[in-house]
Amino acid sequence: MKKLLQIASLSLLVSTISWALLPPKYLSVPEWKSCVGSVTKDGAKFVRLPIKKPENCPGSSWNKLTILDEMERCPCQFEKSLKPKTTEN
Repeated sequence: MKKLLQIASLSLLVSTISWALLPPKYLSVPEWKSCVGSVTKDGAKFVRLPIKKPENCPGSSWNKLTILDEMERCPCQFEKSLKPKTTEN
């Protein structure tokens, strides 16, 4: 019985690690960057799916992203690019 529990625990660990190493599915959605917003918390930037579809986000991409349900939804600010904003002098 102990050996069976060890095997089951190891199997669960391997499947968890394998799942964690896979890229998120939303990366395969065409034009996903035009559909997302971001929030910054403690200096880190997180990609989020806005509550409302951004104007330049294709409907088919929006539908796929909402069906995947991989990103947190938020009333976040939509940015045209995920690149950090630069300050002009």
